[in-house]
Amino acid sequence: MDDTPERMDADEVVFTHGPVPPGEPTTPVEEAVKADALEGVYHGMTLPNEEDVPDGAPGCQRCEVLPAPIRGPGTLELRLPHTYSLGKVLEFLTHSPWEHGEHEGTISIHIPPGSLAPLLAPILDRLSSTEQRDARAHFRPDGALPQAEDRFEIEALPAFAVKARSEWLLDILRSERLYSVFQPIVSCADPAVVHGHECLMRAEVEGGPVSPGLMLDLADGAGLLFQLDLAARRSAIVSAAGHALADKVFINFTPNAIYAPHSCLNSTVRMVDELRLGRGQVVFEVIESERLPDLKHLRRIVDFYREQGFGVALDDVGAGYSSLSALLELRPDYVKIDRALIDKVDEQPDKALVAGKLLEAAQGLGLRTIAEGIERREEWEWARAHGADFAQGYLFARPAARARLALSQERGLFGGRGKLVREEAVKLGSTSRRARGPFRQRAGQWADVARQRLFGGGDDLGADNFGAPGRAREVRQREGKHDTGRGTSAAPARTGCAPPGGGTGRRSRARGAPPRPPGCGPAGR
Repeated sequence: MDDTPERMDADEVVFTHGPVPPGEPTTPVEEAVKADALEGVYHGMTLPNEEDVPDGAPGCQRCEVLPAPIRGPGTLELRLPHTYSLGKVLEFLTHSPWEHGEHEGTISIHIPPGSLAPLLAPILDRLSSTEQRDARAHFRPDGALPQAEDRFEIEALPAFAVKARSEWLLDILRSERLYSVFQPIVSCADPAVVHGHECLMRAEVEGGPVSPGLMLDLADGAGLLFQLDLAARRSAIVSAAGHALADKVFINFTPNAIYAPHSCLNSTVRMVDELRLGRGQVVFEVIESERLPDLKHLRRIVDFYREQGFGVALDDVGAGYSSLSALLELRPDYVKIDRALIDKVDEQPDKALVAGKLLEAAQGLGLRTIAEGIERREEWEWARAHGADFAQGYLFARPAARARLALSQERGLFGGRGKLVREEAVKLGSTSRRARGPFRQRAGQWADVARQRLFGGGDDLGADNFGAPGRAREVRQREGKHDTGRGTSAAPARTGCAPPGGGTGRRSRARGAPPRPPGCGPAGR
């Protein structure tokens, strides 16, 4: 799972499970999604407040309901573990504007309207980690009478403080500001072939994008992981449907955010069907597999997804012992090798040994493998040489708001293989502006030579899954007839080994044309 936030251009259409920015619908599904979202009538698209959920409503109440934020006015009650701890907090409060009282070791602090953060931060600073862990906190809003159930809401001070700091995350969920971006998963043998897209969670607050890792960590500590996970799944499904994707759609989920699969995941399955995504097209990806606490519970979730016709992927394999156990227990459809193992795997023999054995084990079990986090060409070449089926990473495409946008941005002059072909062409010296001939035509020819060295192929070399014609064939067709302004005349086609820029032998090289690729004979043969 990639977790690097990307800013999107203002004119890009980003599908969320809330109001959709205006754009030009290209498919009936996209048009229907936009209409439903704008009217606010799509079933299951919003997270209701507690008072909006009727008794006996289907689905998981834990997932569907957003708690109220912890805000004043009200009373914060603190129970400190020791008189020494109590004295430190009372000393701070005595010299502060906060109204407070103390009774038998419990401090009651009146909270005016607003956030509790200005109070909690200095209190936490004065307590050691052990004191914080043993302290207890409870907040009662003004007007709320003490209830017997209040005792279940008393919690450790650090957990309470995390909840108090989660107001911005609650605001994102309540206002439905999560959205999804796409990163392609490509064939390792030929990165121009897109196998699928991973949907990645994104959000922005005032000041810029928010790290997905920060949102997940805060949600975990604040008891909002269920709601965040559900909102992210919904955003991914709506985005994938809006773009009418035909390839695989990888959607992340956190197993710790699911109690009972048949209850918690019903709305997810229903949304996939109502938005007319094929169940066999969707792959649910287990994230943070290195921290799996309960394989039996995860097995129930995986079995549910498979019974419903979905695929399953295991992320971060190799990051911890539990992920290796999950590999044997779950037998997922896809295995994603952890990016920490792929990083500079070509330079570090220890990493290469571990990653190679993981690939070998997955292949022996008949599982498809994805090398993720590839940012360097050498890492891709290593993964390809060791039999990885698919690859994912910035070397091929960055996450983007539109599916296929990242690869299409890289196409440009060099075709769908983008960065790989460009690097190889530069290695061959193809971009020297001193060479003779139109620069764009010359670079296009050398890009073909680079493609042939990287991927092999025949006359259609350079054609990709976007339907673009092969550059080599295009150049040969263009050179077969030259427009002189007075009609056309035939000209012999130049072979792929001839140096761009015209001329042959030492004369053209002396004028700055790049040398012929190794293995090519004299020009024109």
